[in-house]
Amino acid sequence: MIRTFAVMLGVATQRVLMLVLIPLTGIGAEIMFASCMVLGMVINIAVAEYWIGLTRTPGNGHRHWKDLDRKMASLKQYWQVEKIELRSQNYRNYSQ
Repeated sequence: MIRTFAVMLGVATQRVLMLVLIPLTGIGAEIMFASCMVLGMVINIAVAEYWIGLTRTPGNGHRHWKDLDRKMASLKQYWQVEKIELRSQNYRNYSQ
């Protein structure tokens, strides 16, 4: 999905590249059209691949979710213990 979106954005990047490169190089729009299209798609696909590599979960993703579930369970348990301690502390403070 990310790769497909990157290819679709290649068209928009092509237009921006044409706006920048045609005045800088002086080459006509007919010649720059195809090269800017390829360059725009390559830039977007490279960025998409970098993003995919940066945010990929280790393994097939199954282990990643187990780790997250384990962390959430430990956090819930921590907060339950913390609530109990606070309640007992407040109870002691009010009863004195």
